Amino acid sequence: MSAPTAGAGPTPSADRRPGRLRRLRDRVNSGSRADKIAFAAFVLAVLVGLPPALTSGFEKVVDVVAPDQSPVKLEAAAYNEPCLSSWIVAPGHPEFDQGIASSFDEGLIDRLTTWEREGSLTHYSEVKALDRARRPGRSMGSLARALEGFFTLRGLALPTDQAQRLAAGRRRRRIDAIPLPFRPQVQAFAESMLRARERALKAGTLPRTDGTIEAALAIVCDLAHFLIATRNKQDWALTDVHDVEAFLATMPKARQRRLTVLRQYFRFARSHKVVLIDATRGVKANGPSGFSGTTVAVDQQRQLFRRWTTGADAHPHEALLGILALLHAASSSEVRLLRVDDLDPANRTIRLGKRPHPVPMDPASWSALQRCLAHRADQRTDNPHVIVTQITKTGRAPASTAYVSHLLDPCGVPPRTLRSTRLADLVNTLDPKLVAAVLGMEPEGVMIYLADHVDTGRLPNP
Repeated sequence: MSAPTAGAGPTPSADRRPGRLRRLRDRVNSGSRADKIAFAAFVLAVLVGLPPALTSGFEKVVDVVAPDQSPVKLEAAAYNEPCLSSWIVAPGHPEFDQGIASSFDEGLIDRLTTWEREGSLTHYSEVKALDRARRPGRSMGSLARALEGFFTLRGLALPTDQAQRLAAGRRRRRIDAIPLPFRPQVQAFAESMLRARERALKAGTLPRTDGTIEAALAIVCDLAHFLIATRNKQDWALTDVHDVEAFLATMPKARQRRLTVLRQYFRFARSHKVVLIDATRGVKANGPSGFSGTTVAVDQQRQLFRRWTTGADAHPHEALLGILALLHAASSSEVRLLRVDDLDPANRTIRLGKRPHPVPMDPASWSALQRCLAHRADQRTDNPHVIVTQITKTGRAPASTAYVSHLLDPCGVPPRTLRSTRLADLVNTLDPKLVAAVLGMEPEGVMIYLADHVDTGRLPNP
């Protein structure tokens, strides 16, 4: 036998030990007649002891000894599915108590105890326990979320499809909001985007996210309502360039984004013989090339800084998001996904998103972070994220996007405005390429903040 070549992966026989069933099969095949008779007696003992366990409604255990003198514990659950197992996940299990049971109320503990007595929480029925705990509707319930986090963390079950169900419901609601004459074509367009996403996942390219698909459906829905209410048209085939131009003029700041989606839709509609001409052909995205958003004045920045550092009215989550956005140009997504293991207390630095280097914390930012950590400690949770809510404390998922986007509602300034204010100040004060490298952004992403800016201090004296 030739030696393995350098760089080749390890062979299965050298990488892992054969399982118990394979070792038993090899021993029986290579054994004597007496070994084969012993194996037949073992199979007969299992078949004799299995029917009583299957017919009963609770767990029954049949202890037998394999031919290799190793004990085998046979368990049968109430679902009449026998399984080989050595332990049971139950509320009385110490690891279970330490993991999630401490955050449950007595009603949930009673339900778990009942399921354990009925055999729903055996080692091989975690998926059935998750399905049984799930509530119908948009929320799967705190019990199902806790069980999902516990089982998936320990590799006992795969994550549920709750996120996919919610995304499908959002797409359905957006399609149902489209007027009936335009709805079938938009439904086909949504299905084509889903198929394209599946192909991208198989090919390893960047697929569309659920948010991108939902945003595209929302834009097409707005166009359908615009055609009926303003242009008095009831068919996609009647849409022309003037209708698209009038629709884009309603929101000049979103012209480029809307036009990109409409080009995709009308290319799809023309390829499926829905329209004869592409209504977006010849339309140009002549939107503003520079930054056209709003910024926060210096006086208002001072008021917000005092609110988040010395005031007692701000929630710890609000103070953390506001300080990081105002001083460090952090986005709401970076703060939402911030984990405890991203913190370095020794150096007082944190890792934000995809930034290449740790971000040093000033005293005000570090104080806001400590307040948020103290609030997290009061939740008594194993969630690894810094921002933990009442809904996410029993699992390991980050806070929802909607929750973080509304954190700064009491002060009346959205997180994007604070981030844009800090970016505009950094880009117009420092080297834009240096700012892009520090924040982990593309240079084109920060150059828009230099548009139409003239530094009068560098002009020659008249």
